[in-house]
Amino acid sequence: MREHVLTFLNHKFGVKAVIAEWFESIAAATARFAGVDCEMAVFSKIMLNLVDEEYFVEQTMVGDTICELLKSYVKAGLAKKQKDKASVSDELLRKEFQKKQKGDLFDDEWLDMTRFMYGGKDMAGVVAAVREAQRANENASFSEELERLTVENRTPGTRRRSTADLEQDARVAARKRLPFKDFVQTCLFHGLQTHELVLSPVTEVLRDLGVLRDGVLSETQFHELCERTRPDLSVTEIETLVLALDPWNAGRITASGCYAALVPGLNLAQDELITRGLPGTETSKTSLGGVGHGQLWPASNTYEGGVFSSK
Repeated sequence: MREHVLTFLNHKFGVKAVIAEWFESIAAATARFAGVDCEMAVFSKIMLNLVDEEYFVEQTMVGDTICELLKSYVKAGLAKKQKDKASVSDELLRKEFQKKQKGDLFDDEWLDMTRFMYGGKDMAGVVAAVREAQRANENASFSEELERLTVENRTPGTRRRSTADLEQDARVAARKRLPFKDFVQTCLFHGLQTHELVLSPVTEVLRDLGVLRDGVLSETQFHELCERTRPDLSVTEIETLVLALDPWNAGRITASGCYAALVPGLNLAQDELITRGLPGTETSKTSLGGVGHGQLWPASNTYEGGVFSSK
C-alpha cells in the first residue's frame, strides 16, 4: 500500500518535494483520526503492513450489515405504527432511516443487532465495548430529568403540562442511548482488533524478518515465514503459494499476500466467498470478529417479534 500511495502521488505530481509533503500530510492525518475512525485506523495499519489490504472489503461488509439491520428495524417500527406493512412507502422509510442514522440507539435496538451479528465471547466483548462508549454519553437519571422538567414547567410563561406527561418525557430522556455512528465505530474497532489477533502470528514473524516497513519479502524470506508459521505445509505446497504470490518471478512477495496465503480464513486456495468472510466456515467468521452475514442481509429480510429473520 505504501508503494501504491507513493506511485499514485508520483503520477499526480511528479515532483519529489511535493510528493514527500503530501505523503507526510496523509500519514499525519491518518495518525490523527485513527483513534476515532476505524477506516483511518485500518488504512494506517495497511500502510504499516499490519493488516491485509483486503480487510477494507470485510470492514465495508460489517458496516453495510449494520445499516441494513437498522433499516429493517425502522421498517418494522413504521409498519407497527401504521398496522400495515404495505403502506410503508420508500420515501417515508428513507427519511426515518436517515433520521435514525443521525440519532441514537437505545439498549433494545443495538442489543438486537448485536445478538444477530455476534455470538458467545464475541458478543460479550462487543456489549462491554458499547457499554463503555455509553458511559461517555451518559444521560441524567430519571429523577434528575423529572426535576429539570418540573422546574421548566413552573417557569412563568410556560404552558402547563401534566405530571404524567413530564414523567413520560423524563423516562425517554433518561434511557440509556448511544449515537448510531458510535455504535458502528465500536463494532468496526472490535472487528479490527479480532482480525489483528488472528493475523498476529504472521505479523510477529514478519517483524522479526524486518520486512514490515517495506512490506515485501524475497522467496527465501517467504520460505522461512512458512516454516515458522505454517510448519504443516509441505515444500510442494509452499512452492504452489510462491507461484500464486509471485507469478512473474520478480522476487517480491507482499506482506498482504502472505496474510492471505497463510492465515486460516484468508487462504488463497479457499473459495472466494469464504475469503470474503461470508457464512459457511468458522474460520471466515473468526477473521471478521464474529460477523458472518455482510451483504447476505437483503431488503427482503425482516425484523418481527423482536427477532431479525431471513425470508
